[in-house]
Amino acid sequence: MQTIKTLPVLGAVALLAISLTGCSTATPVENADAACDAYSSFVGVVAEAKSSIDASSSIGDIAAARDDIKAEYAALNESLADVTTDRQIALEAAWGELDNTIAELDDTLTVPEAIQAVQGSVADVESAQEALAADLTC
Repeated sequence: MQTIKTLPVLGAVALLAISLTGCSTATPVENADAACDAYSSFVGVVAEAKSSIDASSSIGDIAAARDDIKAEYAALNESLADVTTDRQIALEAAWGELDNTIAELDDTLTVPEAIQAVQGSVADVESAQEALAADLTC
């Protein structure tokens, strides 16, 4: 009876996992490019608002400028979230590989041999960590 109750929960969890991973089919490079484009659009709309709002502007004009900025800000945040997710996924994968490499080390290896066996995985973690910490460059 317990198994029957568990199946719908497992099905719901599987559907949630599929829906979360299926949200974006863009590559990390495409996500970074989209974030750069969104950043450029945001900078442009802020500059446009700055130059167009003056003493002759109405409250409606100011509100319209705010609405334009708000839309670009939302698009930028979404793009930045995709880039961050890509970097987090890369770090998680690199860590998983390092963890597995160390867990599977042969007990008969010498310390220098063990170090050599994990160096590539450590470098991958370091690279993913640096990418996660790096500012987005466009």
